[in-house]
Amino acid sequence: MTMASNVSRPLRKNLSQAVAEELLRHIQRGDLAPGERAPTEKDLMEMFAIGRNTAREATQSLVAMGVLDVRPGRGAIVLRTPDASALDQSVVSSLLGDQTVADLYEFRLLVESDIAGLAAERATPESNADIARALAEYRRCVRSNVATYDADIEFHRAVARASANAVFSTVLNALTEQLTRLRQATDAIPGAREIAVLGHTRIAEAIAVGDADRARAEMRDHVLTALEALKTAQALGTIDHLESVS
Repeated sequence: MTMASNVSRPLRKNLSQAVAEELLRHIQRGDLAPGERAPTEKDLMEMFAIGRNTAREATQSLVAMGVLDVRPGRGAIVLRTPDASALDQSVVSSLLGDQTVADLYEFRLLVESDIAGLAAERATPESNADIARALAEYRRCVRSNVATYDADIEFHRAVARASANAVFSTVLNALTEQLTRLRQATDAIPGAREIAVLGHTRIAEAIAVGDADRARAEMRDHVLTALEALKTAQALGTIDHLESVS
């Protein structure tokens, strides 16, 4: 990896977007090739004099574009070199920013339930192992009492990969920024993470035995439970706005 370490801090309205654009330019120039490791959050913090949250948001923007892949314990890997017409994640964010939380979770109920069903029908031993690793990481985060939202998102990505439908994975990646914000809000709700562990476990078990109907039902229950946690988060003031979902 041959990225300059003396890049000045971007002076733009959206700092995380500016950092993502700078990183994207390095990838487009060939400084970072597909298969190589991208700078870690710590690297980005030092290079641009930014905080951890900004570094994470910048990385997740490129994950959403399908340029990077991030998995626990492995870090960020460059998947591809985007061309000049690559979709700017800020466009996706601005479009989704006008949608209600209810719209997002209605989408999840419809799409993620079918993703789980297809995963049950198509999962291979390798993809089941992938789901099991993501589940184990989520459990570790809960036991260690550390933030779970990254591990939560990775579990749902593993299920999407098991569906063998690339469009599902792309769509979920595009929603990463929005889902991360909502999961951060619910992370502190007492008991929410423990309930999510049970939901993830039941989903993984249904997929592992190839029970598509059960996998769909378990995913639907899991998403509905997450929605209830969001209502609680709103009541406690950990999330600013939550549209009516009744």
